[in-house]
Amino acid sequence: MDLTPGQAPFFCHFIESYVYYMTLKLALLIFAALLSIKVAMEDVRNLEVSASATFLLALTATAIGFLFPAPGMHPHHAIVGCAMGLMTGLAARWFVKCRHRAAAFGGADVILIAGAGGLLGPFMFGCWLFSAALTGIAFSRMVPVFSKRIRVDGKSMIVIPFCPSIISSAAVFFLALNANAL
Repeated sequence: MDLTPGQAPFFCHFIESYVYYMTLKLALLIFAALLSIKVAMEDVRNLEVSASATFLLALTATAIGFLFPAPGMHPHHAIVGCAMGLMTGLAARWFVKCRHRAAAFGGADVILIAGAGGLLGPFMFGCWLFSAALTGIAFSRMVPVFSKRIRVDGKSMIVIPFCPSIISSAAVFFLALNANAL
């Protein structure tokens, strides 16, 4: 096989593009992990999360779901999952607001649910949301730091920071999906 200078066989281009692909995926995953830690710690400490970090985490999660879909998924499933997550989060926020007459389910929770939908796609969304709720209940019962009594809109309420539950359950589901365990 005669190659002119600067010309490489096909498999070299494949390896080079695979290295770029894996580097981008690893960089996005590390960035998402660092943002996840920041958002979860902010929510536990202050019961408030900065909007920019939350939007960036949701955007990164949806980008990972779109650019690197789990086995058996297609890129458009990330968009559908994100839309499902946004609709579900907004409906839950509206329900909590009507039921308790207080803004206890925050905007960060809605955005993170949309981001998790974009990461996991529409097919695992229902199972994941159920596990996130169970994780939130377990966190609030087992770890006293996770439930706090505060006054919200003039009412005394026990508030659970839900962002750590959303983030941890989405991470477990993402790892299980990519390991073909689900």
